[in-house]
Amino acid sequence: MNQTMLDALADRLELGLMGKNCPVRVVGGGQSERVVRLNLSPGPGTTVAALERLHKDIALLLGAPIGDVTIGQDGGMVTVDVWQESSRIVRLSPL
Repeated sequence: MNQTMLDALADRLELGLMGKNCPVRVVGGGQSERVVRLNLSPGPGTTVAALERLHKDIALLLGAPIGDVTIGQDGGMVTVDVWQESSRIVRLSPL
C-alpha cells in the first residue's frame, strides 16, 4: 500500500467517524507486511469504548473484514490495526 492509499484510508476513517459523532484525527501510523496501523487522536467526547462500539463501522470504512480490524491503545494513542489478508495464522494439527 503506497502513501497515497494510506492517506485516502485515513481520510475515509476520519470523515466516516465524524458522521457517527465520534471525531478522530489520524496522526500517524505505520505499515508492515502483516498489518497497517493507524494512530488516532480522539476528538472531544470520543472515547476508546465509543470506538470499540463502532468496530463494525470502522471495518466497513476501511474495507476490511470485521475479524481483521483490532482497536487498542498504545500509550496515549488509540490504535486501529488492519491485518493483511495474506498474514492469516495457519494452525497446524498435532501429529
